[in-house]
Amino acid sequence: MKVTGLTIKQHEMMKRLDLLFTYLYKHADKTLNWVDIALKFGFSDQPHLIRELKKHIGATPGSYLNTRNLIIDIYGDFESTP
Repeated sequence: MKVTGLTIKQHEMMKRLDLLFTYLYKHADKTLNWVDIALKFGFSDQPHLIRELKKHIGATPGSYLNTRNLIIDIYGDFESTP
């Protein structure tokens, strides 16, 4: 196994977020049901999805979609100020 400096839990969350972001890009022009999206990507509910996104990218799902043309560092090695 390759050494990444991430725990297994962090690695799994990065994979989950990558799949989530891909889904959001593909469906950004549609009305999104955040409860269904949260459950689809393994979050227990919508607040859980919101907490994890705030923790990892510093944004809620809605604000992420509004700024999706910006680069967001989900790996946490870049310091940015809001």
